[in-house]
Amino acid sequence: MKMAFLFILVVCISFTSAQNEGWQLASGTAGACFSATSFATGYEFNAPYAGEIIGAKLVYRSGGVNCNSNQYPDSYWGCGNGHIYTELIKEDAAGNAALYPTSSTDTVTTVNTWDCANGCTVKSWLSDTYNANSNEIILMDASTPYVVDESDIFSLQYSEGCCGYTTSDNSGESCADVYFYYIAATCEES
Repeated sequence: MKMAFLFILVVCISFTSAQNEGWQLASGTAGACFSATSFATGYEFNAPYAGEIIGAKLVYRSGGVNCNSNQYPDSYWGCGNGHIYTELIKEDAAGNAALYPTSSTDTVTTVNTWDCANGCTVKSWLSDTYNANSNEIILMDASTPYVVDESDIFSLQYSEGCCGYTTSDNSGESCADVYFYYIAATCEES
């Protein structure tokens, strides 16, 4: 009996880890785009699996965004002032919520927040590793895991566009691949 239980436990852990643990493409093959001038729609995506995530990876694909096109060149994620304006939100009829970055996200040094009816509560942020033109941004926060389901809806948003704040001098749209970092599920004995 001990041998059978051990075999079931090993198989359960191996299957769960092999299928879901680590980076999983969430945004699909089309990627997710966001606008510097408005709340971006039409680029929503779902979690690829039900499970628990502790991070998101954003990989630049195309485009450029700007918080002041009269003063700065376009960037992938933010503005020429050095700040990153992109955030990952979970969309919900009861109210959208920013997931990443958080004040406890690894490599994030500063998070500037504000009130926004669309749920984009992160105005801008700074990192000691990434900048507004990094090809890839990894946002890991093991202290704030999120339980996600395949029916959950997510999007990337540019804070000023999302909130409709000072957008008259903004310009552009950027697109990225989004990956979620899943932690291994634990199997429960029945």
